[in-house]
Amino acid sequence: MNCTKLVTGFIVGGLLAACSSGDINITPTTVDNSVDNSVSTGGGSADDVCASYVRDGQVIQGSADGNGNCTYDSSFVGPKNNLNVDLLIPALPDGGAHIFTSSLFVGETYRTQAELQAAGITRGGDGPTLTIEAGATLAFQTNSDFMIINRGSQIIANGTADAPITITSLSDVNGTVGPTDVQQWGGMVINGFGVT
Repeated sequence: MNCTKLVTGFIVGGLLAACSSGDINITPTTVDNSVDNSVSTGGGSADDVCASYVRDGQVIQGSADGNGNCTYDSSFVGPKNNLNVDLLIPALPDGGAHIFTSSLFVGETYRTQAELQAAGITRGGDGPTLTIEAGATLAFQTNSDFMIINRGSQIIANGTADAPITITSLSDVNGTVGPTDVQQWGGMVINGFGVT
C-alpha cells in the first residue's frame, strides 16, 4: 500500500511538472527581516586596545601613544600601587608594546607567613592573576623597573612559536640597545611559598 502511494505521488508530480506553470512564479527570493539594535557612541578610541581594570568603580587604563604602543605609569600599577585584581594584557596590533614606566607588582607583598595567612592567602592562585596574551610585548624603562608575581598570585603566559611573548627593555623595543648592553631592565621575580 505504501508503494502504491509512492508510485501515485511520482505520477501526479510528473503530470504537474509537464503542465504549464501559468501565472505562478516559483523563483526563490531572500527577505532580510533582521533589525539592527546596535547603539553607536561615535566610535572607539585608540586607548581601547590598552590593558585596563576597575578599581573602586573607576576604569584604570593605559594610554595609546599613537605609535601602536600602550604606556602605563605608576598610577596604573607600581611598587606602591600593586595590582590587586585580575588583568589581561592583550597582544597589540602591528607588534606594538606595553611600556611600563614603573615596576609591575602583581598581588600584595607579604613579608611574613603571618601576613600571608591573615590576608587569607593559603595557596597559589588565591591572589590576582596576570594573563599575558600570545604575541604580547612588555617593555620596562630602566634597570630598576621589574615584574614581580607575589605569593598567592599567578601569571599565565602561553606564547606560541608564531606569537611569542616578549618581556624586555624599552631600549630594545626602540632599537637603541647595543649587542653588549646589559641591565636594561630589572627582570622578573616569581615568589612562591618556599622559604626565601
